[in-house]
Amino acid sequence: MSSEVLLTRPNHRIVHHRPERSRKTRVLITFGESGMSDAGPWTQLALERGHETIHISSASAYQGLEVEDVAEALTSVLDGRKAITCGSGVGGYAAIYFGSAIASQIIAFSPRHDGHPTLGRGAAGGEWTHAEALTDLAKHEGTATVVFDPADAAAQTLVAQWLQPAYPQAQSQPLFLAGTDTARALDEAGQLVPFLEKSLNGYVPKKVKPIFAPNSAKGLWAQGLSLWFEGDTKNALATMLQSARTAPEAGTLMDIAARAQSVSDGDALRAVASLVGEHELWASMNGKTARLLLNAQRKAPAVANG
Repeated sequence: MSSEVLLTRPNHRIVHHRPERSRKTRVLITFGESGMSDAGPWTQLALERGHETIHISSASAYQGLEVEDVAEALTSVLDGRKAITCGSGVGGYAAIYFGSAIASQIIAFSPRHDGHPTLGRGAAGGEWTHAEALTDLAKHEGTATVVFDPADAAAQTLVAQWLQPAYPQAQSQPLFLAGTDTARALDEAGQLVPFLEKSLNGYVPKKVKPIFAPNSAKGLWAQGLSLWFEGDTKNALATMLQSARTAPEAGTLMDIAARAQSVSDGDALRAVASLVGEHELWASMNGKTARLLLNAQRKAPAVANG
């Protein structure tokens, strides 16, 4: 392996790594999440599979590094080959932003940037230097795949309001219960390396697999969240109740009750009340939820006598 520094500044660094022999048609460009470094967590993976890789890092959350700087540093290395930009967190933001300018295939995990104007925040430590709208610089020739937990408000906002106007066909892949670091969650589930390997070979998976066992409490809850996200509220509540029966907890049952109330599902409310009574959790319910469940029980349909 050999390495070459393509750009170095007080707050930014770009380093090119080459494997000993192979020169494949795709170059992996990784973006670090914070701080300066010569290599990223996926540098070695790419090299071991015969791909050249470039790592870009920043001590200023990429503010002050412009698309022209990156494009100029990468031109001779890419030499017409396809680029894949990839990153997580702030690195995911950078993979989208700079990848848009060079028409790359973009892969971003839980993209975020605490200073992004879309999120209504000022740039940390100074003025925001990047284009605010991705449509101002996106070449629209590349593709974008984003993996995020819909409960991650910052990532969801960036995807909906910043990414999708520039990439209407972007693949948004929800990964429920992954939190704010979907790359780590996929890695712990043994799915990250296969995902990146397929991407390097020209096929980005269109859907990530659930990260929990299907019939476990978390697996069932993630399935319920997915159904709720898709608008299938009845089956979502039924699946969430399955999860609660597997691991009955006060917080889970109060969540189901709130969702059931929001869609006026009396059957689901009564099912929650039954579980609360069965597992003696009434004392753990807040007053509002307890009254809601007791009221649902009183309104139970009368059973006709034959």
